[in-house]
Parts: sequence; structure tokens; C-alpha cells
Amino acid sequence: MSNKIYPEEFYDNYAVKYDDVAKKKSNANLHNEVSKIFHQHNNNHNQGSILDIGCGTGLLSELLQGDFEYTGIDISANMLEYAAKRGYQTINKPI
Repeated sequence: MSNKIYPEEFYDNYAVKYDDVAKKKSNANLHNEVSKIFHQHNNNHNQGSILDIGCGTGLLSELLQGDFEYTGIDISANMLEYAAKRGYQTINKPI
């Protein structure tokens, strides 16, 4: 018998330390690269709409500079709870 953990449970447990881990240098570089790629392919560089699938706590939105309509989706209710604590409007709907 194996002790499988479902993705929702894994990320619910990981939510408490997600921001700390993501802000470490190696992950910060990754987030900065994502931001650079976005800006390379966005014609208006400072505005637009973003759909962040697997948004976690919404950390990526803090790296984007400009006037963006940001929508994040995540399977973890705890990640969305942390996003709400950061000031994001969240709706928790079961998938």
C-alpha cells in the first residue's frame, strides 16, 4: 500500500512556505525570466491581461510592472487563501 498524495493536498501543505521558497535566489531568477519573456511578447509592455494557471499565492503578479488585469487559477484552496491575505480578490470553487 502506497501513501499517495494528491496535488491539491500537496500544494495545500506547501502553501505556508511557498512565498519564502519562491523568493529565494534560484526561484527569483526563474520568475524574473518569466517576466522578461512576457514583456518580450507583449506589444504594450505595460498593460494587458494575464491568466496565470497554477498561480500559487499570486507572486508572479508582483513581478509584472504596469497596468495588467491579472487572473490566477490554482487547485489549492490554501494557496488562494494566502493570495487573499496579500490583497487579491479570490473565489474558491471546487474543480
